[in-house]
Amino acid sequence: MKSKIKPTFNKKIPKGAAAYFMKESDDEFKQEHPIGYVIFVAIALGALMIPITIYLWVVLTVFPVPDSNWIIMGFWGAFIIGTGLFNIVAAWVNQHLGHKVTFFCFLIGAILVVNSLLALYG
Repeated sequence: MKSKIKPTFNKKIPKGAAAYFMKESDDEFKQEHPIGYVIFVAIALGALMIPITIYLWVVLTVFPVPDSNWIIMGFWGAFIIGTGLFNIVAAWVNQHLGHKVTFFCFLIGAILVVNSLLALYG
């Protein structure tokens, strides 16, 4: 019988969390919920890519600033924010790395994006 899919949010980084980065780490979830796994992978990749896409859309299309190296810092900041969002989605496959990881991803990513935007437009 399939278990109900529900998030597991960890307050701290769980012991053995390095195993989450192994290919086999989500095999149990994948076997139990093959369709749900594909959906969660798509959502997780979207969570990772949406901040990057929005940032690049703003600096390359809405308010174009070509040939500036500050875009790279903002790109990495957006990627780190996406990593924080990815970590939240990972809670549904029991791979959440803890609230501190999410918080610091959002904090560091936001600092990088804001500094980039201030350097580009300030």
